[in-house]
Amino acid sequence: AAFGSGTEIGTGNYVVYKGTRTSVNLTALSASTTYHFAIYEYNDNCIIHNTTELTGNFTSCDNAPGTQASNFTSSNLTTTSATVGWTRGNGNNVLVVARSDGAVNADPTDGTAYTANAAFGSGTEIGTGNYVVYKGAGTSVNLTGLSASTAFHFAVYEYNNCLVHNATELTGNFTSCDNAPGTQASNFTSSNLTNSSATVGWTRGNGNNVLVVARSAGAVNADPTDGTAYTADAAFGSGTQIGTGNYVVYKGAGTSVDLTNLSAGTAYHFAIYEYNDNCLIHNATELTGNFTSCDNAPSIQASSFVSSNITNSSATVGWTDGDGDKVLVVARSGGAVNADPTDGTAYTANAAFGSGTEIGTGNYVVYKGTSTSVNLTGLSAGTAYHFAIYEYNDNCLIHNATELTGNF
Repeated sequence: AAFGSGTEIGTGNYVVYKGTRTSVNLTALSASTTYHFAIYEYNDNCIIHNTTELTGNFTSCDNAPGTQASNFTSSNLTTTSATVGWTRGNGNNVLVVARSDGAVNADPTDGTAYTANAAFGSGTEIGTGNYVVYKGAGTSVNLTGLSASTAFHFAVYEYNNCLVHNATELTGNFTSCDNAPGTQASNFTSSNLTNSSATVGWTRGNGNNVLVVARSAGAVNADPTDGTAYTADAAFGSGTQIGTGNYVVYKGAGTSVDLTNLSAGTAYHFAIYEYNDNCLIHNATELTGNFTSCDNAPSIQASSFVSSNITNSSATVGWTDGDGDKVLVVARSGGAVNADPTDGTAYTANAAFGSGTEIGTGNYVVYKGTSTSVNLTGLSAGTAYHFAIYEYNDNCLIHNATELTGNF
């Protein structure tokens, strides 16, 4: 039965069996070789053969492929699907086995036909938890049926005729994408507004990080794309632009961002997205908010200070308007006004000297509004009164600090 060891008849024809059985187990065959057979019934007496022989043939199995698949890759990851790829070795085909949450721990058996299914868990199971997801001549498979945030491990085997595998498998793994965060950021706030900067804040949801997108003069109108890495820059207009005019101003684990490069008197709108780092999956039900940046200070100050109707306890002071929304008048007795109003601070005015908000020491707000004069009371006889008049804009209470001064 060892091919080539029995009697040779003619050239290359070897007797491999004689007897009464119905089969023979051959040995000493060469791989990938076609063997042909002739089977003769014969009678013992005089060894007379029926020369209308039965014929047949088979091709012996190939050796296992000598070059295994290489270069495992993963791409197109989502929460439920992914693509894995490889560079082919020199087998006829390739078998891909996948397992979740641990390395593949059982090899395919040579000579066994497996059913492959790219829906994880639906192909033939080898051992426990090892599923055949692909067999064929290709270089990739598009997997489905995955669970989110799960590590999947792979073993890739080249194989030949008779399903003989190269058991030094190519291995690789990936982790499927996280689901989007279930709790979005909340409680949008804005503070520290100036004509060129501001702070926006939020309360964190349950993502790994948060992405903040800003747009001027209109609501944010484009969402971030899952799986895309964006560059954030707190200088408005310098981060990645999403769609048209939507700029990424922050990404990270914080709860606020200090913005710069704003334009005065401009409405800014924001969309805030919690996202998970694995695959950059966003909660697209964004938190929104907006503010209007501060106006610039008025460029034309009030002018032409006048005083009239002076008595020992009252007087009228007047001025010509500049280009602010309103005017703030500060008075001081016995010396020049020596403290300016602070931008962004709301003051209480009272024409009775000494009754309005005091700025610094002895400087009292006696008027704020749109008029061009104020009738003062509560004055002391024979006393010098000094005044500083400031044009200001309502939005953020920004003052022209080159004040108009006068006295009586």
